[in-house]
Amino acid sequence: RGEPATGTVTVSVDGTPYVGTLAAGRVTFTLPAQSPGIHLVEVEYAGAAGVSGSTGTARFVVSG
Repeated sequence: RGEPATGTVTVSVDGTPYVGTLAAGRVTFTLPAQSPGIHLVEVEYAGAAGVSGSTGTARFVVSG
């Protein structure tokens, strides 16, 4: 399994970026309140020594 990933993760919600630093292979984000509707989330991890980078997208819905 190796060592936990290090470095930064960028999470963009509807184009607004939030950057967090991995600690013990994890990162947590607290987002501001979101308006009702469907929101696009894009995540990017650039990678680090011995760990490949990765990207992903998802959507979430805020009811209102």
